[in-house]
Amino acid sequence: MMKNLALWIYFLVSATVAVAQKAAPEITIDEAKDHIGEKVTICAEIKETFFNSKAKGEPTMLNFGDVYPKQTFSCLIWKDDLKNFNYNPVTYLKRKQVCVTGTIKMYKGKPEMELHAQDQIFE
Repeated sequence: MMKNLALWIYFLVSATVAVAQKAAPEITIDEAKDHIGEKVTICAEIKETFFNSKAKGEPTMLNFGDVYPKQTFSCLIWKDDLKNFNYNPVTYLKRKQVCVTGTIKMYKGKPEMELHAQDQIFE
């Protein structure tokens, strides 16, 4: 009985998280520059992934629209946040069509979003 209750709670929480993610307005990668400071959902194909071991914080980069430096939009996952993923984003997400939810920031003239946990990305 407790096992069934725990399973029911797990599915309820998972569904709630998915609905909460979808609640953010959905925009395109081209519109990201017009939504700085806003929590949004963006769905597009990841064109390039890479782990930058030489940069401070050792980010994993997910580039949308084109490869660096011509990307339209990027997501970054700091090395310290990789523990919140049950897969390697560099290999698993390359060339996948995904949706990401988070707050848009501008970095060196390009819009980007930090991803701190796997539940910010859904396929």
